Amino acid sequence: MKNRIYVIWCIMSLVAGMVAFSACEKDPWTWDTGRKTGIALDDRATVVITFPMYTDTTWAAGLIKFSILGVPVDYDREILVEVIDSLTNIPSTDYHIDAILPAGAESGKIAVWTRRPIHKEYEDMKLWIGLRVMENKEFVPMMRSQVSFGVRVENPEEPRWWLEELMGKFSAPAFRKLHEIYGDLWLRRPEEYRSMLDVYGRQLQNLQEWSGIYLAFQKLFKQGVLVPMFDYFTEHPNPEVDIPEWYKDNLK
Repeated sequence: MKNRIYVIWCIMSLVAGMVAFSACEKDPWTWDTGRKTGIALDDRATVVITFPMYTDTTWAAGLIKFSILGVPVDYDREILVEVIDSLTNIPSTDYHIDAILPAGAESGKIAVWTRRPIHKEYEDMKLWIGLRVMENKEFVPMMRSQVSFGVRVENPEEPRWWLEELMGKFSAPAFRKLHEIYGDLWLRRPEEYRSMLDVYGRQLQNLQEWSGIYLAFQKLFKQGVLVPMFDYFTEHPNPEVDIPEWYKDNLK
């Protein structure tokens, strides 16, 4: 009987010791606020920076999402990123990087802005930037920490509705400026041009050729879109843009 009591007492002592020891250890499910916040990029190895065909912009951005393992704070935190020279062929003057985690956030995005390529041969994923997230006083990288950004320019093809006598010889700058002005009508003057906008569609996707109801709105299209477009290129000449005779005659 005494032996049984002794064994039970030993087991109880061992359990009590384990409980006491574990009480001194940190709870594995509680984040240690004394450690740096972990940061991890999403699973994409490549991000495409796209210059879309409908806008004529000098700069465009690519975004890579990230998440943190840690506790949000009440101030913005900068993320340290390193440009990987062996994966980068864009001059430093032609890109910039925004890498900030806003106050209170648990996730965010690193933005890489690049300038539109000057030479056409570089427009289709020939320009690259490689980045690596580095440790700083706020963050320590975890899991995926590297990503590459490639640059692509979407150049428009001549649509069926492009008439030279109406819009001059087709060119990408004229196409983009036309869509910029047309899109602005949706934002600033929708009531004035509602009938035309509804017929043609938001990106002129309904317009196939100048006939029927589309031809009926051509005069309004010239007034609201083409005149402002050629006003712009008269003030900002572009060697690729051809100004038609009907507009020149209006200036006389």
